[in-house]
Amino acid sequence: MSKYELKPPIWPGNTKDKPRGWTTPIGGKKLIIAVPHKPGFEAYLKVAQDPYTKEFIITGFSHDVFEEALALLSFPVPRKLIPFPIGPNGGTYDELLSNVKNQ
Repeated sequence: MSKYELKPPIWPGNTKDKPRGWTTPIGGKKLIIAVPHKPGFEAYLKVAQDPYTKEFIITGFSHDVFEEALALLSFPVPRKLIPFPIGPNGGTYDELLSNVKNQ
């Protein structure tokens, strides 16, 4: 059988129209991402809070790598980064995972 004998594919939705790919939903929810951080090596990950807007500012190598990976995707990922303190004044990694599991 040659490729000229094949019929066009039937795509999801029972259509012969090729899907256009991912489209950003209008008014959709943002992906909420917990950012585990603890004081220490700030070149790797630093979380600060703007004193005026109270918005969190996340910087550092791991954040840069994450943002570059998202930039390679062919679709946007609306997201909100939420800091999750780890250590004596915060929680544990197990508590972070438990919070994710219980969502």
